[in-house]
Amino acid sequence: MKNNSKSGQAIIEFVIVLICILLVIAGMLTIADLNRADTDTLLKASEDAIASAMGNPIASSFTPVKDNTPGEDGRILTKDDVREEGSFGNVRSGITTYTAPNGDWTGTERIDGAAAKYKDVRDMNFDVNTHSLFGFTHGSAEETVDTLPVAQSLLRMDAEVNVKNEVYMPATSGLY
Repeated sequence: MKNNSKSGQAIIEFVIVLICILLVIAGMLTIADLNRADTDTLLKASEDAIASAMGNPIASSFTPVKDNTPGEDGRILTKDDVREEGSFGNVRSGITTYTAPNGDWTGTERIDGAAAKYKDVRDMNFDVNTHSLFGFTHGSAEETVDTLPVAQSLLRMDAEVNVKNEVYMPATSGLY
């Protein structure tokens, strides 16, 4: 009787270890596939943004992201997050505040009254041609990844996972 119970226990342990090994392999394959998709979409989005930036178009609309509010999973920068849109005015003041503390722009003026050579920051502060200063271009790419049936059942993953990347580039007039 002792031999039968020990062999039964060994079979149960073998099955449990086999399931654990299957789970680890499925997890590693799923992570590798998602990482590949993330890299591919980031490269495609960057390629699109760079191609547009080299032509020096001026973005018709650009809304900076102020922050992300975590979604139901409680983790930041996941697909269920809600973007809090910022404003160009906040970006502008965040940059120019350090150039002209307390709004004192006299440090950016030439004594002889001639135009300053590098007056882009001053122009940006007073909203002169803000779009032409940055000229952001946008690129995005999305890919749907099918997960393994084992990962769906053991890891409770969806059958498909959408991977999306967005990239913004400043216009450079062909300097890439």
